[in-house]
Amino acid sequence: MISPRALAKVPVQRCRFCDCTPEDPCKLPNGDECAYMTSRANRCNKPSCILAFEAERRREWREETQRLKRQRLLRDLRRRGKQPKHDKKWRPE
Repeated sequence: MISPRALAKVPVQRCRFCDCTPEDPCKLPNGDECAYMTSRANRCNKPSCILAFEAERRREWREETQRLKRQRLLRDLRRRGKQPKHDKKWRPE
């Protein structure tokens, strides 16, 4: 038999957006219960959760794209021997 303390340490799978679980599913607009997606996404198939997940992915993609553009800009400026205005660690070669 599993002790209550051990059960408390077992992570419960929850939707990141609506906090439902496979044991306590939320209701979909058509009245059915949601189906919990057992992927890395940790979300259910409720339309609002799917939209929130897609918005999160777009935001992450946009931030990563901007980070890569900044890196490329700084690398190009350093190659030309110009100091970026905000880069205090820059030293001419």
